[in-house]
Amino acid sequence: MKPILWQELGFSDEEARELAEVRRSDDHFPLQKELELWAQWVKETDHGFTLTFDELDAAWSARDNVDLSVEGLLRPEQQKRVFVLLDELDRRFRDATIESELGGPKDPKRWWRGRIPVSNAARLYLFEHGVAGLDD
Repeated sequence: MKPILWQELGFSDEEARELAEVRRSDDHFPLQKELELWAQWVKETDHGFTLTFDELDAAWSARDNVDLSVEGLLRPEQQKRVFVLLDELDRRFRDATIESELGGPKDPKRWWRGRIPVSNAARLYLFEHGVAGLDD
């Protein structure tokens, strides 16, 4: 996985050093790692990997974490620069996925929740059955 190069997003060397380690708490990965995890999920989805429900949930959670960290840790002008990268990753994820009923109630702000890879579409019934079983 290619590391996030903050300078390519218009950050100074000093800002890049800070952003490489900034995190919401000791319980969370640094923002850089969160972005890299989301990029990895997008790459796997792009390549057509079939994912389990737990993997999909981990991917959605990775994107949730990025969102919370960007909003909670960065100033608006920094957010705009990060969105250059994030918008491209999100576009690729959208292009490689379809909407489903998975992931719980829909929240327009968290549009990625419930999206599944096109490669999973033929097996959607397996996920729906598994999720229904969790609710019993």
